[in-house]
Amino acid sequence: MTPSMDCCKPPCAWPRKANVSNPVRFCDIDDASVADYHAQSACDSGTTYMYSSQTPWTVNDTFAYGSASVVLSGGTGRSGVLL
Repeated sequence: MTPSMDCCKPPCAWPRKANVSNPVRFCDIDDASVADYHAQSACDSGTTYMYSSQTPWTVNDTFAYGSASVVLSGGTGRSGVLL
């Protein structure tokens, strides 16, 4: 598997994605916070991104942290999971 990072607005940043008090925060291209939770992702011709501090990182040659978004079979948009 080859790691990659698209820097799109995280899937869990959309309002009402899950029963939480606040979705994940996101930013503009300069890492400045964006208050509008409905702002479109840069990957969909919008202007919002994942913070640079939320990108995957390597601990050593055999261990790293990262995330992946998936949609569970037969689910709705609210059943997407950020791992």
